[in-house]
Amino acid sequence: LPPFDAMNKCKTEGELMSLLDEQWKEVGPESAEFTRALCASDGWPSEATGDEDSVALLRTGATGLLYRTLKFVLLSNRLTLHELVGPELRFSHIESSHQFAVLQANPERERAFALRRAEHGSFFAFHGAPSDCWFSIMRNSLRSLSGSSLMRHGAALGQGIYLAENASYSLGYTGEAHGTYEGLRADPTSPISTASARQTLALVECINLPEYLKRGHSSSDRVWVVPNDKDVVVRFLFVGTTGLAGGSCSSSQLCAAEHFQVVAQEAREQMARSRDEVVDAEL
Repeated sequence: LPPFDAMNKCKTEGELMSLLDEQWKEVGPESAEFTRALCASDGWPSEATGDEDSVALLRTGATGLLYRTLKFVLLSNRLTLHELVGPELRFSHIESSHQFAVLQANPERERAFALRRAEHGSFFAFHGAPSDCWFSIMRNSLRSLSGSSLMRHGAALGQGIYLAENASYSLGYTGEAHGTYEGLRADPTSPISTASARQTLALVECINLPEYLKRGHSSSDRVWVVPNDKDVVVRFLFVGTTGLAGGSCSSSQLCAAEHFQVVAQEAREQMARSRDEVVDAEL
């Protein structure tokens, strides 16, 4: 794929298609020749009999497939992310290159969570995971994988999703683990192209059930284990976390619930301004 910065500057689908085409040509004639040979092979379907992927490869070569892949990734994403820009929105306690609010996660998860929160209340805590886990987390929500082949860090305090009051505790679980994709290192313009930049931390909202607290009773060392993954929703994401102001950060000192409402209101106002600009341009 083209560099992250180049794709990020594309404002239309046409610009993105052109960029993908240019990138594919730079790969070399061997790749283009392989595509032509594949489409000319006896077993390859025609435009009349092939599926959408086969037809895309016939019509536009690998560029078409790359574009369809990117389009699927974008259109199947059910998240609403809003980047925190400026000192009034960013969390000063957490030193990170990018900070995002997850304004809406999986809609079904959000509805079920709201009902549980109305009954039991909620609290905020941190969760850390290696960088190759976050694509799945952001699309499928946090899941309890204890005891499965996908478990990464054991289950010393029981099976479930591990949350911590102190960000430094969760940061200890963001390092690269066995099986991490090498592709994350390939694009130097990506915001997650270096080891330190790949430290991703989440501030989550969790249903407040007393049995989830497994260790500690002060605000500095509490750890929760949540076996019901429907009781946890990611609210903020910190990408490229390089440190904590003062060496530590407690979730209770961030006023996360109030901050989330402030960010949501700012996002609504920004969307309203964008709509007004579109209307003015059309007039």
